[in-house]
Amino acid sequence: MWSEPNVQYEVWNGSHSPCNRRTGRHRRGFQSFDRQRNRIQVQGVPRWRFAQGRETRPWCVRNHDQLEEDRQEWNEQGFFLGNFSSEIRATLSQPGENVTRARVGVFLDRDGTLNEESNYVRTPDELHVIEGAGAALARLNNRGLITCVISNQSGVARGFLTEEGLTPIHNKLEQELARGGGKIDRIYYCPHHPTDGLPPYNVPCDCRKPKIGMLERAVAEVGVDLSRSFLVGDSVVDMQAGNAANAKTILVLTGYGASAREHCASNGIHIDHIAPTVVEAVDFILNNLDEEEKLK
Repeated sequence: MWSEPNVQYEVWNGSHSPCNRRTGRHRRGFQSFDRQRNRIQVQGVPRWRFAQGRETRPWCVRNHDQLEEDRQEWNEQGFFLGNFSSEIRATLSQPGENVTRARVGVFLDRDGTLNEESNYVRTPDELHVIEGAGAALARLNNRGLITCVISNQSGVARGFLTEEGLTPIHNKLEQELARGGGKIDRIYYCPHHPTDGLPPYNVPCDCRKPKIGMLERAVAEVGVDLSRSFLVGDSVVDMQAGNAANAKTILVLTGYGASAREHCASNGIHIDHIAPTVVEAVDFILNNLDEEEKLK
């Protein structure tokens, strides 16, 4: 059963300048989907409140408080977590409803998979999307699949950038993917490292891959069926996370993919498919789903 019926989900409307429907003016912010009232509300981006006080889980859904008091501050600064496309809103469960309309999800690592690996992307200028990634993502969108980025970002723990600094980086990622027609439905990241870095981020957590906390969050929020879903990445921990979640794993040979292939082979870590890039990974996903449809 759903345990947080009053949570207002943050919904990005596909633009980096959402429109205020009352005034017609554009401003920075998110749309908030109120599941109890089944409507969309436009409001600014808050400094997020951690659900149930889980300070070490920044990928958790947040609740809003002090709405009026914080509105001015929210309009000036934000914290990027992710987004839902309009198609995804229709799949959200109602309060007290069991999530039974499970859908296929495609979980994509960020660095080395969607964008070139550069040993910690610290600024938007350092992010360069893999050629063809946007068009490949568009094919997943057109098929109605839920697309989620799941990314270990220990650079935050190590002090290379702040969580707020991830916002413009993720904004650029979305913009570059949109040039090819693709969009991301949700972005999750883990800023922790279990031993290295600075407080409060140098702690064990259950969101850092190969743990599957970020994937489980997608199950809770949008009803993804992990057993029918896919995880695409370039690292050993990506493959381990996919296996732990019972998802199909696809290793891409961009980023650290070549060394990860050798490590997985020598250590018995299962990989369902190996693809040169995310483009060929999407080919495999769609072909796999086509075969699944034929068997029904």
